[in-house]
Amino acid sequence: MKSSDQDGRRALIAERAPALEALETEVAGFYPVIRRETARWVKGTTVLLGDACHTVHPARGQGMNFGIRSAAKLFELLPEPQEMSDAALVSQRLAEYEATVKPPTDKHLADNHERGLNMDTTGPERAAAEIPELRAIAADPVANFRYRMTMAGYPDRLEPLS
Repeated sequence: MKSSDQDGRRALIAERAPALEALETEVAGFYPVIRRETARWVKGTTVLLGDACHTVHPARGQGMNFGIRSAAKLFELLPEPQEMSDAALVSQRLAEYEATVKPPTDKHLADNHERGLNMDTTGPERAAAEIPELRAIAADPVANFRYRMTMAGYPDRLEPLS
């Protein structure tokens, strides 16, 4: 059972953001976290995107970004408008989309779920492990950029833009 008291929450918040130490918090409830994905995203000329084909742990706030990134990659692979009546070509491009986008997305979803479950745990052990890691990330501009991009759902954009 997950539980916390006001003093424990206040101490955890103060470690991360000292200016919020006096914040009064309340725990409203917990949710069961279930990881689900479809085996296939494409069938013929039909394609699923975002939440229609996988769940995303809510604690990391990546659901919309996953959907937007998938849609952008789909649009890159779709035939030109004048070719859209060619069902075989559309099916081929959708199969290419699934073959190129689904495997790395599945890997990122697994990582996201694991990290989300970790975020769900509370207590001094988690804070003791997490705070030094976050300080090290904050001190390294490249690691900080990579961390932020991955946390936002953009693991394929891990090189800083010049």
